[in-house]
Order: sequence, then C-alpha cells, then structure tokens
Amino acid sequence: MTNYFTPPTVDDVQQIANSFLRQGELNIQRLPTGLCHYVFNFQGEQQRFVIRICHPDNTSHLSGNLFWSTQLQKLSLPIPQIFKLSIEEQKYSFMILEYIDGVDLGELVDQMSKDQKAEVVDQLIKFQRNADTLPEASGFGWGFHYNCPQLITSWNQIIENSLERARSWIQTVGQVDPTYVEEVRQLQDEFKGYFSTIQPRAFFHDLTTKNLLVSKSDYSVMGFVDLDQMAFGDPLFHISLMNMALLANNESNDLVAIWLDRLSATETQRIMVNFYTLVHCVSFMGENGMPFNKEGFFSQENHQKLDQIFQQLLSELKGIF
Repeated sequence: MTNYFTPPTVDDVQQIANSFLRQGELNIQRLPTGLCHYVFNFQGEQQRFVIRICHPDNTSHLSGNLFWSTQLQKLSLPIPQIFKLSIEEQKYSFMILEYIDGVDLGELVDQMSKDQKAEVVDQLIKFQRNADTLPEASGFGWGFHYNCPQLITSWNQIIENSLERARSWIQTVGQVDPTYVEEVRQLQDEFKGYFSTIQPRAFFHDLTTKNLLVSKSDYSVMGFVDLDQMAFGDPLFHISLMNMALLANNESNDLVAIWLDRLSATETQRIMVNFYTLVHCVSFMGENGMPFNKEGFFSQENHQKLDQIFQQLLSELKGIF
C-alpha cells in the first residue's frame, strides 16, 4: 500500500527539531544522502544531531534501525546513539540520532596512503568479526530483525532477486538495454554450487564509500551509519559492493585488494567478489535515472563508465569458464 506523502519542508524539520531541543530557530541542512529517507542535520547549542524522516510506507526501516542499534551497541561498535523515535505520532515519522563527526570514506579514499587504507580495512574486518558473533537469521537477504518475513530460503534467489530488480529499474527508465542483466544471469548458473554452501551469516552490506565515516584529519574510522537492516548471507557481497562503489567513482580499488589479502582470500573467493561486483554493476545501471526520493536524471556519461566496468568484469569472468 502506498500512502500519499508530501516531502518535508525546512519548516517541518524545524518543528521536529524543536520538539526535541526547544531552542528556537536552528541551523538545518539537508544531507545529500539516502535513497529511502530524507536526512538532515541540525546544530544545537552544544551538539549536532541528525534527523531521518521516512515515507509512511517505510516506517519499518526506523523500527529496524532501533532493533539493530540495540543489538550492535552490545558489541561496543561505533554507531550513533538514538535520542528519539517517533512513528506516526506527528505528520512525519522520524528518528533523531547522534551526529558522528566524520565524512564518507568516498570523499577521502583517494587521498589515503596504502597504510591508511589498510587501517580502514582492519576496522572493517573487525566489524565483520563482531557481526559473526550475532545469531544466524531465519533466512537470507536483508532483515529488520532475525525473523523478518522478507528473508528467503535461498542465497541464489537473493542474487536472482537483485538481478530482477535491476532489470525492472532499467526498463522503468528506458535508457539502457536490459540484456546486460541476461548476461549476468547466464554466468549465475556457474556459481549455484557455491551459493548452496552459503549460510545466513550477518554482515554489514552497506558500509562502503558511503555510511563508513572517517576523520578528515587522520582518516581513522569514526563510525558507521544507516543500520535499518542487517544482511544475511555471503559477506563477500559486502566487499564486492565496496569494489563497485570505488570503481563507479573512478577511485582506486586497491583498498579491496588489501582487504582480500588481509583475509587470505582463496581464488574462488576472489572470483566470487568479481561476480558479485558484476551483479552490483547492473544494479548501478538500473539506479541511473531512477527518481527514488530525488529528481531522476539519466546520465549517459555515467552509463558509459558503468559499461566499461561491466565489460571488463564480464571478460575476466568469461575467461575462467
């Protein structure tokens, strides 16, 4: 069910912020982030905060953030504290969180030395080891809790669903040939044996060039955000999303090479990272021109870049079989 929704104005955000701080006029800024939420930060007298406002159809995301934040705080992970959660109490459902003083990794990664990237990788590995202490879920995919109904019984089906979603987006925008997706599907059959070995392990699927916050001064990891859902399945899917994000932003992906070396990744695992990167690539193609909660604009230049990445990955994978 889709509810009628008017995007929040600055006055709406002021009202929400004042319901928490009651300090009169506040400096409010919308952040250029989030496909699902409208995200703002605001400055109080002594502290900055973040407001996430969601569409009425997406209130489960706020509830999921509360659930996973509660679970992860027990592991002493660097995540923002939740100060207020309001679901359908006012005009908008929202969450007010602690502001973490850092910037997205993608803004600084090309300024970092290999040693500094290795320190980031070590933190990512540490985060995954913490995630490994969490219970396995009832199924695969992305869940607001361990028994979320949207979890399914097959990791292979998760890949199939990702490809189908990309195809649907591509057809909606109507600027890209959907046969890109079919080429990936043909390769998917080669990996069904591998997929059958995957267990529903927890992993942080979206800590990539976005959501992983680093210090402007020394590039150390300050924390991470966007905890609405936890992923369950193959943690290599996370590494491959980082790989795709770096490639799409014209940034060196040596951070991923360091990551795989630190894990002593096998040849099979490295192949899987390339295949998963190809899956993400067609998703990026599908996102190009989709409006989500912003104005949709199709970039031919962006598509040409993604096509180059796609062709390179496809050639490498086809050379294996």
